[in-house]
Amino acid sequence: MPKKIKGPARKPARRKPADRLNRARFWLLVFFLFSMPLFFTPWNTEYGYTKSIYTLVFVSVLVVLWGVEGLMRRELTVELSWLFPVLPALLGVSLLSLTGETPVCVVLQSATLVLYFGLVFLLVANSTGDRELLWILAALLAGGFGNAFLALLQHVGLAPGGPDPIIATMGNRQFLAGYLSYLVLPTGVLLARVRRPWTWAMVLAVGGFNLAIMLLTRQIGVRLGVGAGLMFVAFGLGFWPARGGGLGRWGLAGLVVLAALGAVLGLVGLVGGVGLGAFAGAVWALGRLLRRFLWAWAAVGALVLAAFFLLLPVTTPLAGVRQLWERQSGAIRAWDWWVGYEMWKSHPIAGIGLGGYKIYFVPYKVPFLASPARQTYAFPFPRADQAHNEYVQVAAELGALGAMVALGGLVLLVSLGLRRVARQSDPTKRLELLLLGGGLVSVFVHAVPTFPFHLPASSLAFVTLLGLALSPRYGPVGSWAIRLRRRALSTAFALTLILGLVVSVVAVRDMVADAHLFRGQVALQLGEVKEAKALLTRAVQLDFCPRMSLYQLATAHARDGDFLQAQALFRRCLRLYRPESLYAHLAGTNLQVALAKEAQGDRAGAAADRAEAKALLQELLATIPFREQELEARYLLAVALLQEGEYLQAKEMGETLVALEPTFERAWMLLGDIARGRYLWDEARAHYTRALNIIRDKERRINDELSRPLTLARYGELQSELSRLQAMKTALENRLRELP
Repeated sequence: MPKKIKGPARKPARRKPADRLNRARFWLLVFFLFSMPLFFTPWNTEYGYTKSIYTLVFVSVLVVLWGVEGLMRRELTVELSWLFPVLPALLGVSLLSLTGETPVCVVLQSATLVLYFGLVFLLVANSTGDRELLWILAALLAGGFGNAFLALLQHVGLAPGGPDPIIATMGNRQFLAGYLSYLVLPTGVLLARVRRPWTWAMVLAVGGFNLAIMLLTRQIGVRLGVGAGLMFVAFGLGFWPARGGGLGRWGLAGLVVLAALGAVLGLVGLVGGVGLGAFAGAVWALGRLLRRFLWAWAAVGALVLAAFFLLLPVTTPLAGVRQLWERQSGAIRAWDWWVGYEMWKSHPIAGIGLGGYKIYFVPYKVPFLASPARQTYAFPFPRADQAHNEYVQVAAELGALGAMVALGGLVLLVSLGLRRVARQSDPTKRLELLLLGGGLVSVFVHAVPTFPFHLPASSLAFVTLLGLALSPRYGPVGSWAIRLRRRALSTAFALTLILGLVVSVVAVRDMVADAHLFRGQVALQLGEVKEAKALLTRAVQLDFCPRMSLYQLATAHARDGDFLQAQALFRRCLRLYRPESLYAHLAGTNLQVALAKEAQGDRAGAAADRAEAKALLQELLATIPFREQELEARYLLAVALLQEGEYLQAKEMGETLVALEPTFERAWMLLGDIARGRYLWDEARAHYTRALNIIRDKERRINDELSRPLTLARYGELQSELSRLQAMKTALENRLRELP
């Protein structure tokens, strides 16, 4: 039989350029998911800020590349899912919230971040085959491990960590714990899917390490979130048949979890872990029972309502629950929520404005403290950036419309998720859906005492898990795809390109502005006021919506004696950045300007400035400020009274001040000025001498502290205080020499 003649070996087909771009775009997405939680720069003022800028620029690149890929293919199919309409609805109510008090630039900044995390959801939902799923989850897990490892180094003193030495690149241990907790249950997807033993062992080791660091943060909220997610998974496994990974591997994973609990929490952790496992087993059995006996749903519903009643601090009769609430700063959380309620009452339909909670927290303390509920909360509490409850903050900032959109989106997500699980024929994919759902449940539960949707890394974990769970990989339920061709594709690409360019340019400018702000703050702390003014002026010019930079620039002008410019800048801050300190700074500046106007004969202008100062100080006092802020406000009110010629009222207030704080040198100096104005020379001399002695004592203590190692912030604070005391001492010595 003649031999067959072999033809030339067939070369593997070359990938099309669009396919190569698709793979490059996917690997860029994986790199972004890994690197964003780790990203920070040492020359910016806030960890989350740099992560937000990184997200805006990187996602712009990814979306534009997606558009280029569509142009190369001459069509682009985009999986949206039925949940997608929630995104434009959120953007719509965000724009409607412009009818509130929040400035346009603040609303636009916040709405842009909402849009961009929605784009991350789309990028993930359209990138999920079997391998893609594993790489996306591995990227999140690796980013979590990098942060967890850095946190451990900070904890043992091998890496700098600031006052709270377990923050990694998140800026706060609570933020770190939240991000790690959302990945605990989704790590099970990798454990179920990975086949190679060494890779599986690596995933288990990294997941166990992340869990241990999460526990090390000692945050109760994340434990509640993970516990609730675990109960969801246990119930789902009982109600719907699911499998994957093998019992041996899951048993080993359980031992690693117990080891993490024991290593961090000791015997209490081990006992708690065993108890939690037993409870999860009972919930699994409950799921089995409810699948077989539908009548049991009524009894279970009653038990859930009873548990809710017993665990809610406001309604529970259990002393242990109330004590835990108090130990975990429950009253402070409730403070935040009540202020959010006052905002909602003021703007019930469209809210105070997206991003406005932290701006208007202080003024809205006043109506709350005037309400009947104030008796329980009549204690000093500082301005909060967030409401420490995402649901309260949505209602406060976006009103009833925003709350309806959020609630509708949550109901839709629950409906889609449960239908996907129920109709999933592959038991391993059903297990994956349950584990991803457990991660989402952790986020939603943790959103009750904290604010994960206002943190870039936590938001990234949430939208990634959401994109995976609603991707076409898990079947057609809830799937909604659109196909863009010709003019629609070209128009979408052009709009995306313009959006990406504009957002990226603004974001980079903002990041540069923040770097100038950082350098300006350092210069101000070191007493280099001229340099600080130049740097902060540049920061304000570059920033799309200057807030902190505006406040710091106003402070620098006040330090330099340019009170008119400082007054104008402080007034702009009233709608952009309104901490308690702004009230005293603007009031003090107004009083300085009033003196200058009076010297020029502008009595009406001086009276108006003093009236504004007094109104600001009275509002500050109505918020029950901390003692130092209260003394400052009362002192400035006394100064205003003295400028108005109300000597007796000013003296009464000054005497109250020195009774409250005998070492308040400015109050003694004020009493001396009042006595001098009434020609009581001996009394004036006694008050001035008392103030001078206090200043000398404070100078001695400051110089002692300056001789020891200090942080830059503390050094700048002491130098500023020392300069102020030296200027006061010179003024007092001059006054004493002028007395007859």
